[in-house]
Amino acid sequence: FEVPGQNLYTLISNVLGKTTIERIRVSSLQPHEITSDLLALWSDKRLCPHFHVPLQSGNDQILKGMRRRYSSDQFIYATELISKTVAGSGITTDVIVGYPGETDAFFWDTYRVCSDASLSDIHVFPYSRRPGTSAYYLEDQVTPDLKSYRVKHLVDLARDKHKDFIEGSVCLTHDILWEKASLLDGRRIWSGLTGNYIKVRCMNDETLYNTITESGLYLDSEGLPWACSNS
Repeated sequence: FEVPGQNLYTLISNVLGKTTIERIRVSSLQPHEITSDLLALWSDKRLCPHFHVPLQSGNDQILKGMRRRYSSDQFIYATELISKTVAGSGITTDVIVGYPGETDAFFWDTYRVCSDASLSDIHVFPYSRRPGTSAYYLEDQVTPDLKSYRVKHLVDLARDKHKDFIEGSVCLTHDILWEKASLLDGRRIWSGLTGNYIKVRCMNDETLYNTITESGLYLDSEGLPWACSNS
């Protein structure tokens, strides 16, 4: 769906210029959509420094089979441009493991790209056959055991990437949108999200729902991030 005379840049510009929305989180962006001009809009602090850029595969032959309109090099370029332009930004991605025809070498291409890119988290999905899709009829289906093996490697990498990102974000000040509360030993524990998409907790008996507060972070004994203060 396209609006004549409009594109992603003008759409976001209009939202920023014509509204007073306090926080705007842009959803999935394709690697080829990310440009210096687009990222310049993130000088407005209402735009969350979080970018979800789907990779799906780090092998160009698999990407072509998936009918993706970008290459692994474009993905790497896009993530590097984000990291250089928007300080402290979180970059998450999606990866499909075990797409038909994915060899060991093709999988390790994906692993290498995910390892080299400045990612804050990786959402890993094993490929599943769906009747009616073109991929359903492809030969060289990957066995379930091999898919599980590859998924485990990427999930382990994702866990390490996310841990490193959280630890690197502790020294920064964050705007946190508080979303819901739960009870722990009779105290109210709020959970919310930083702009760069880290789930944070704080202990506060006041009603914080749908408010934004500024705070640094600290890690508890289990490595979970908490807000240093609530105001």
